[in-house]
Amino acid sequence: CDIMTLEPGDIFSTASPPAGPEEGLQPGDVIESIAEGIVNLRNPVILEK
Repeated sequence: CDIMTLEPGDIFSTASPPAGPEEGLQPGDVIESIAEGIVNLRNPVILEK
């Protein structure tokens, strides 16, 4: 887990690294981002139709 301080105006984005199908994100996985005292985001991975 990497930790860094975000300053006002900072932007962050996430993506899964290049990987084979068995190594990448799978339906049912959950991506969680936490900014303590501000917001907790939980995003389930779903299969795109």
